[in-house]
Amino acid sequence: MWHRTVRGMRNVVRQDGLRLGVAMCVHHGNYDEVEDMLHFAEDIGASCFAHFNFIPVGRGTAMTDGDITPRQREKMLRLLNEWMQSGRIGVISTGPQLGRVSLAYAPGEGRQSCSHAGSGGGLKARVVAKYLGGCGAGRTYAAVQPNGDVTPCVYMPGRVLGNTRKGRIRDIFRSSDLWDALCDRDGYTHHCGRCAFKNYCGGCRARADAYFGEPNAGDPGCVFNEPYWDKLVACGTAGEAARNGDGRVAPAATETAKVGS
Repeated sequence: MWHRTVRGMRNVVRQDGLRLGVAMCVHHGNYDEVEDMLHFAEDIGASCFAHFNFIPVGRGTAMTDGDITPRQREKMLRLLNEWMQSGRIGVISTGPQLGRVSLAYAPGEGRQSCSHAGSGGGLKARVVAKYLGGCGAGRTYAAVQPNGDVTPCVYMPGRVLGNTRKGRIRDIFRSSDLWDALCDRDGYTHHCGRCAFKNYCGGCRARADAYFGEPNAGDPGCVFNEPYWDKLVACGTAGEAARNGDGRVAPAATETAKVGS
């Protein structure tokens, strides 16, 4: 199956009008393979590499010990930023912290992650990121389930805003208290609500909801929320096994004045 898949990928690259993207959900079991996968994506001719966060929903609720630590995620996002700045391949991430990392560790004329809008270069991209960047769950996008239920994100199936069989999308959002809460980043708890990078990141709302049961909680996958991650590990909500390996190698990020640059 692997060889057939790779042949299919090469066929896509050779076909005019088609683009190939390689996506990888990063967890404790494949964390050490991220750079190898980036090289693979580049070598095979993919135009984009997409990092997907591990989010403990569905069967994933029994696999929280496979999640990576905040410092592992920080190290990985810095690696993704390096590749994005190099221009070797397009890089996107469902980890909204990539917006903060690219803002803090790239030159002013460098590429800026604008969340699901991709990335762009220079000051204009940073302006776009300030207003559209970070997690867009229930804010800049939504998910429609097969039964018509509208949820903020595919990874938040329990947060139903309304149903398309009973009302229009526009009216569902306008009448939703949850939509207001997701748009109000000042109302987020833990470090996310007071973070200097909240307009560029805001934390993953699905991860916040999955771990804390509140969509406006902090994202425990960020180094700024590491004390809350430690508490989740202590109470068994997050796994002790993910502490092994090189989870303590990368230094914690520092909030900087670059947010206004």
